[in-house]
Amino acid sequence: MCLNVFDEYCIESRLGAGEKEFVRWGLTDSMLLLLGNNPSLVLVTADLGLWLAATERVLNALNFAHNSELNFS
Repeated sequence: MCLNVFDEYCIESRLGAGEKEFVRWGLTDSMLLLLGNNPSLVLVTADLGLWLAATERVLNALNFAHNSELNFS
């Protein structure tokens, strides 16, 4: 099964709720931003707000919507 090749990360929800983005973007996006602190990971999203928050933090982030526009032009 291919799931055996993936690492699983666990971050306590209270840490995500403590992020400044939590109020505006919610727990899931806050947690994704925390995971993005790992330099070996790339955050891939079509959510412009999440992507902007990630780039403000200078995280490895890719806006999928930008890539799809380039590929279909």
